[in-house]
Amino acid sequence: MMKKHSTRRIILSVLAAIVFVIVLAAAVAVILPLTETVDGCQGENAQSWMAELPDDITISGVVLPGTHDSATKYVHLGLLAKCQALSVEEQLAAGFRYFDLRVEVTDKGLKMKHGFLDCQTGAAPWSPALYADKIFSDFRFFLNEHPTEFIVLSVKQEHGGKTPETIERLIALMCSLDGDYLLAADTLPTVGEARGKIVVLRRYEDEGNMGAGGGLPYLWEDQGNRDQTDLAAASQDQGSYLLTVQDRYKYDCDDKRSAFLDTLQHPGETGSAGQPALTVNFLSTNGNTAYGHPYRYAKELNEWFMTLEDRELSGWIIVDFGSGRMAEKIYSANFHS
Repeated sequence: MMKKHSTRRIILSVLAAIVFVIVLAAAVAVILPLTETVDGCQGENAQSWMAELPDDITISGVVLPGTHDSATKYVHLGLLAKCQALSVEEQLAAGFRYFDLRVEVTDKGLKMKHGFLDCQTGAAPWSPALYADKIFSDFRFFLNEHPTEFIVLSVKQEHGGKTPETIERLIALMCSLDGDYLLAADTLPTVGEARGKIVVLRRYEDEGNMGAGGGLPYLWEDQGNRDQTDLAAASQDQGSYLLTVQDRYKYDCDDKRSAFLDTLQHPGETGSAGQPALTVNFLSTNGNTAYGHPYRYAKELNEWFMTLEDRELSGWIIVDFGSGRMAEKIYSANFHS
C-alpha cells in the first residue's frame, strides 16, 4: 500500500512540474514580448519629410524607410512572431512609408497574419484580431492630413485558401473609401504622381485581371536558403520595371550584414529598354535556426545600422523593430549629397 501511495505522489509531482513549466513558458511567451520596445520618437519633419522631395523623380529613386511584417506589434506567439514594436499608425508618424502586410481572406475581411498566426489589436491573448480596415483607415487619415506624402504597400497572402482576386478587390475598395487614395499605375510612378496616394505592390498574380487597379507586380523567388551564406540580392523582371531584392531572412547577423552592405554597394541596374530599376534591401532576419526570435537579431543589426553614414544608404530599406531614429536616418539620406 505504501508503495502505491509513493508511486501516486511521484506521478502527481511530475504532473505538477509539467503544468508549472507549461504555465511558466506561456507567461514568458506573453510577457517577454511586451518588453521588446523601441524608441518611437519622431524627427522634426517625420510626418511630412516627403514635402522636400522633387516631384519628377521616380519613387524607386527615393531612399525609403519601411517595416517588415508591419502589423505584428501584437501577435500570437509574439516571442517568435513579433517583428515591430510600433503600430502602423505609430510607424507612419515616425516617418516610415513602406508597409508589409500579410493577409488572410475571411468572411469579416482581410485579417492580418504572420504565417498562420493572427495579429491582434491589443496585448492581451484574448484581444480581437486585427483587420485591414483599421490599417487602411489609418492610411487614409494620414494622407488626408499630409497630402505631400505617399505610402507604398506590399501585400502578400500569408494564409488561407481564397484566391488573390478577393484580396485585390477588397484593397481597391478600402482605398476608395472617403476619397480616391489608390494610385492605379502600370509602372513605377514619380513622386509627384504618388503624393497623397497608396501605391500597392502585390506579391501575388493578378487573378482578378484588374491591371493597374490591382497594384504593381512585386514578385521574387524565396530567399530562405541558409546553406549558402555568400548570397545577396537577386533581380527579377516585373515587366515594366526591374526589381532587385535582398531578403536573406535565414542568415545570422554577420551574414546578414554582409548581404545588406553588398546590396548597398551593388544596387540593381536599369533593366532592358530603359526600364526603371527598384532595389529593396531587407535588414530583417529570422536567423539560421528553425524558429527564430526576431527581436534578438533586430537589436544587434539595428544598433550596427545606426553606425552607418547616411550618405551610404540607398534604395528601399526594410527593417524589423523600426524606431523613429531609424526612420529619420533612412529618409535623411535623401537630402545628403
